[in-house]
Amino acid sequence: MAVAEGAVLLGGVTLLEHLQFLDFAQLPVHPFFFAVALLSAQYGALGGIASAAAATLLSFSDGAPARPIGQDYFDFTLGAWAPPLTWLAVAVLVGLIADRHFQALDQTHSRLQAAGRERDLIASQYEILAARTRRLERRHAGFSEPAARHGKVGNTGAAMDGGASTTKKNGNQIDNS
Repeated sequence: MAVAEGAVLLGGVTLLEHLQFLDFAQLPVHPFFFAVALLSAQYGALGGIASAAAATLLSFSDGAPARPIGQDYFDFTLGAWAPPLTWLAVAVLVGLIADRHFQALDQTHSRLQAAGRERDLIASQYEILAARTRRLERRHAGFSEPAARHGKVGNTGAAMDGGASTTKKNGNQIDNS
């Protein structure tokens, strides 16, 4: 996807330049600057550096510019390579900021997934504890005892339990069978 977007952005600018639809020499900033910045913001430093390299190759596709007579080599080199170096600089700077943003998003996503797993674990433990509480409440109420199912309810003494006895300790009934 990155290659397709780069091809559309950089290819479109190159096509406009070759068709002489706009004179890019008259503009204060070459449109490749914006294309490289956009691709760097979208795909990070590596995507930006690749787009800056592609923009440099496309800008020199017609060959290197001719040095005007009387201009020294330093000024000529500086003038010819200033835009590609600017594209590279913006690719690195914007790309590093985008990469840091992507890392922060990944960390936030990881924390969100961990919180979701913790929430699910807490919910499942709650269900287990709720089921255990219901069983204990039913057992305490006497509903899950075999005697309760056969019509023998509670602590009526040894006569109904067939000789088993119950004792009270601290206000709670204890089965001594």
